Amino acid sequence: MQENVAKTAAEWVFVARSVAQLPGGQEQALRCMARAGMAAQDVADWLAVAKAWVQDFDDTEMAKHCMEKAESDAEDTEEWVRIAKAWHNNFQDSDNLQRSVREAEEIAEGYADWVEILSVWDEVFHDVDRDILESGISRVVAAADDGGFLDMMQADLSHAARQATAVDLGLLPSQTIVIKTGTWSSECVSNQRPGSYARFYKFTLIEPLMLSIDLSSSVDAYLYLLRADGTVLDENDDWQDGTDSRIERHLAAGTYTIEATTFSEEESGEFSLAINT
Repeated sequence: MQENVAKTAAEWVFVARSVAQLPGGQEQALRCMARAGMAAQDVADWLAVAKAWVQDFDDTEMAKHCMEKAESDAEDTEEWVRIAKAWHNNFQDSDNLQRSVREAEEIAEGYADWVEILSVWDEVFHDVDRDILESGISRVVAAADDGGFLDMMQADLSHAARQATAVDLGLLPSQTIVIKTGTWSSECVSNQRPGSYARFYKFTLIEPLMLSIDLSSSVDAYLYLLRADGTVLDENDDWQDGTDSRIERHLAAGTYTIEATTFSEEESGEFSLAINT
């Protein structure tokens, strides 16, 4: 049986999930989850066990017990950031999310740590006030220690801010059509076209696909497709001699960001974004 070879917490969680699918296997699965807790050795292990308790076995009490164990083992900013994201993703617990971020802030030592903290809002930005993002940005700026480092920091920070404001479309399987509508305004600006307003949409492909992205508006539109690191993969201004934009290309599996913006600066208006896989 799989139980005979399971050693790590992740292996015991896998066995528990498998056994739970068998007729009458729930009791045995719970014993495997207990073994997963006994095998947990670090923050990553405890977060994996907590996720399984809440998502696969609907046991919030046990899951929160594992979160407490993860917190007791946390030693650096990155681990507290992972815990904060787990509180949000698995429990939708805003209080513990923000408490964990404060723990991360207390031990943050420099630029890299503050960028990690800012990355939390990549997950939760639409659930919190914009002042939180602005505060995080100011802390990153304060952590920069010289002019040369500031140039590198600004590039990374721009990408972090874009990711934090992006609407996450999740996984896009084949033969899927996603349509989003929105409005350009001064509350969100372009990273590629200074002075222009923009909206951002993040998505993930689990397999290579041919993708078509259409941006339509009465305003002269401009469309960018960005890699996961924020660099431009493709762009389009006017498609077929009109003012709408289209990008068509074959993409590898991975995460991408669409920047829907305008050709001219400070131009407001409504738009429609269509993604066809």
